[in-house]
Amino acid sequence: MVLFKLTERSLGFISTLILARLLVPADFGLVAMATALMAMMELLTAFGFDWALIQRADAERRHFDTAWTMNLLCGMFTAVAMVLLAVPVSHFYSEPRLTSVVPVLAIGPLVQAFENIGTVYFRKNLAFQREFLFQVGKKLAMFAITIPLAWWLHSYWALVAGIVTGKVMAVILSYRLHPYRPRLSLAAWADLIGFSKWLLINNLLLFLRERGADFIIGRLAGARALGIFTMGAEIANLPTTQLVAPINRAVYPGYTRMAEHSGALRSGFLGVVAMIALLGTAAGTGIAAVAPLLVKVLLGERWVDSVPVMQIVAFAGVLTALQTNSYSVFLALGRPDLQTRIQCIYVALLIPLIILGMRSRGLEGAAAAFVLATAAVLPLNFGLLMRRLEMKLSDVLSPMWRPLLACVMMYFVLRHLISREDPTLHGLSGLLAAVGLGMFVYGATITLVWLLAGRPDGAERMIATRVSEFVRARTRHGAGAG
Repeated sequence: MVLFKLTERSLGFISTLILARLLVPADFGLVAMATALMAMMELLTAFGFDWALIQRADAERRHFDTAWTMNLLCGMFTAVAMVLLAVPVSHFYSEPRLTSVVPVLAIGPLVQAFENIGTVYFRKNLAFQREFLFQVGKKLAMFAITIPLAWWLHSYWALVAGIVTGKVMAVILSYRLHPYRPRLSLAAWADLIGFSKWLLINNLLLFLRERGADFIIGRLAGARALGIFTMGAEIANLPTTQLVAPINRAVYPGYTRMAEHSGALRSGFLGVVAMIALLGTAAGTGIAAVAPLLVKVLLGERWVDSVPVMQIVAFAGVLTALQTNSYSVFLALGRPDLQTRIQCIYVALLIPLIILGMRSRGLEGAAAAFVLATAAVLPLNFGLLMRRLEMKLSDVLSPMWRPLLACVMMYFVLRHLISREDPTLHGLSGLLAAVGLGMFVYGATITLVWLLAGRPDGAERMIATRVSEFVRARTRHGAGAG
């Protein structure tokens, strides 16, 4: 499932790289302003009924029909609200183009409201192949529309058309891939709302966490600055969005089945965190180290101003990656309120820090705000996990310290090499060489540290075992063929 999700999300990354060459930062900034409004309105009505349906082992048809009906009502409300707010939002940003962009984007949530709630069964029943087809189909539709339009129009309208197309395709695929046919009903609203009210509050806080900066930066610095920040943050957060998020989405149904057995849930969580620490921290640190080369090669000179943002936010992404799996645990335990409390503290710190950072250091100050706020809530996050899963601090640190040590070594080696401005580190070949060197340094360091630590259980042992099994299998195959 994780491999499937990586494939699906990689389409979005490839699309972003191509669009960065075809459009200008102001185009991305304008659409970010409009989609921030759309995200806000969607989250105001996002009760997370799919999570509630997965969490309930006794979910019946009335629960699914109620969830679909309430999603439909919420989608209609969102679309109407967006149309009514188009003019006020354009005045807020001093951006008149939003008066036409926002109403067109409003088609998206209206269409998406009709999506078949039966697709929740894909995750509830661990039918990951169907889930992959559903998710990748949406991405392919967006890709097929957005890229040709961007090449033809060289306009932000290509991004708008891609967003709406993706939501239309999601509805079509949802009914093609699952036979469930929802009916209008509110019979089980009371059963769902008790769990989902915390998800609604948490979603609102998540919006402020992820999109609050869009309003502040767009208001204070305009569309181009927002486009620069958005692109830098998106690339910097790739380890979280492209690698860690698929892992979290995949393991949640399994966590719900372990929820009554604290030992199994603890073991499962530590295993997932070990893998996230091994892969996610390395990817985030690597992005921070090679950001100057990455931007010049993949995005182009017009995006050079995003390098400092990318370097700073990448470290916030590393800290975020280590914490995100806790949300799945809290949901599996039926305690979404715990994540809500963490998010409250995070947002209370983040928003003032962004404003202060923008006024003192511009975009770099805004980026630093994410690092400071993420670091501040990390002890609280793991403290709650340790209490609920009966873990010790050593249990939490054990799967993390070796990858983090290897990341430090990799970062300083790459930064030293790149700061020398070696002429061989130019173009795509230079970027690939830097990435290859970083992988070698990271892999060699973590292997050495693991061996010196006595080969403890963890992600390193699992990977070493898989590699050993693969080599033995290939050796036997070669011997048999001979």
